[in-house]
Amino acid sequence: MTNEQVLDNLNVVVDKRLEGLSEMDQEIHQALSAKGFEVPNLTPEGRKQVQELTQLEIPVGNSASILRPAPGRDFRKALELYQETMDRLKNAGKKGSKKGSSAADGSSSKMQHLRGKRPIIIIPKGMKPPLTMLNAFEFFGNRKYLARDKVLALKRAGKQTSPPSTTFRHALDARNGKGTVEFELMDNPKNKLGHDMKEWDRVVCVVSLGAAWQFKDWPQGFNNPVDLFGRTKGVFFSMEGDKIPAELQKWRVQQFKLHRDKRGMDSVVWASFWKNMEEFMAVKKRELLPDNE
Repeated sequence: MTNEQVLDNLNVVVDKRLEGLSEMDQEIHQALSAKGFEVPNLTPEGRKQVQELTQLEIPVGNSASILRPAPGRDFRKALELYQETMDRLKNAGKKGSKKGSSAADGSSSKMQHLRGKRPIIIIPKGMKPPLTMLNAFEFFGNRKYLARDKVLALKRAGKQTSPPSTTFRHALDARNGKGTVEFELMDNPKNKLGHDMKEWDRVVCVVSLGAAWQFKDWPQGFNNPVDLFGRTKGVFFSMEGDKIPAELQKWRVQQFKLHRDKRGMDSVVWASFWKNMEEFMAVKKRELLPDNE
């Protein structure tokens, strides 16, 4: 059976299958069909030219011959090198696994003092940051952003007489455990935590100003951007359209933009923050999450 006959038989089968399809499916099949693009049979003159060209071809190799080594040579050395490399990687993996396991156990044991403690979110001071102690509780705890001037207006009107709360409870996503975690907000960690490094270990998030002087007086390990944002979750909140500090671009800090007018977007930013915050804690500060084992 020739190739042409095989293709004709296939076309017959396809045509029969098309009969049971919907009109749209038939149109799709027709659009994808090769009909109209058939290669015409070669004329006797064309066939003769092809034969002449074929006779002039000089075969230099095929898929099998190019893998044959030159006389007196083979691939034994390459196979030996490959095996040696794989053996080294395998042994290194076993050693690394043991070291990693012991390191993880050691790290976990060092953080046992965090169990039952409140994780801390450090808020910046000042009048310019979108989030300060004036409105941090409303955003982190109630997923609602209140601008500084609005909070002050409420105070002047006597509608907000008590100071903003510094603690709130957050319900965890089911993927990161069950239950709630009580967080603590503060903007003066140097005074509240002093030089007690076990207390500083409770810091899980730092809301950055975008300037290194914000944490220059903090203890070692927390007083430079590289160390600080390697052990805590660094975030930066700005209003839509605000200029981002150039210094911030070099740090491991996640940026969040608050809309100036659309308060319905606050919950979207809030959800994004907590998704990333919980994922960070699940990896870096697992001891501060509920133990559901």
